[in-house]
Amino acid sequence: MSSFTGLSVIIPTVDETKALMETVKIITAICAPEDIKEILIIYSKAASSEHREAIAKLEKKYEE
Repeated sequence: MSSFTGLSVIIPTVDETKALMETVKIITAICAPEDIKEILIIYSKAASSEHREAIAKLEKKYEE
């Protein structure tokens, strides 16, 4: 049996900017950084520019 190497978190979104920010905040607060392999944010083509900008800010904040 292989050992745990990290959690991949997938967050689908459309335009829930506030909820997305809160969700990422909670995940990073309760999980040890070494336990999170990646957080994947999947967003709709219909996402607003505000939502896309928020995703870009999260990417920059948590990039390795």
